[in-house]
Amino acid sequence: MPGIIDGKGWVEQRIRRLRSALGSGELTESQRVLVETELAQLEEEAARHRRTFRRWLLLGGRRQP
Repeated sequence: MPGIIDGKGWVEQRIRRLRSALGSGELTESQRVLVETELAQLEEEAARHRRTFRRWLLLGGRRQP
């Protein structure tokens, strides 16, 4: 369905693109710092997605208060 954003998929794709930009060596120092900062934030978000999914599997979809 067009127009719907898969948050987890978007985060993973963005991480791949940022890592490739870092590996290219074409960034200025200030751009590199910004990319590394965004990459750290996105990796944190990806880790949260993994924890949430594992918790869902363990608890059978039930939410804990």
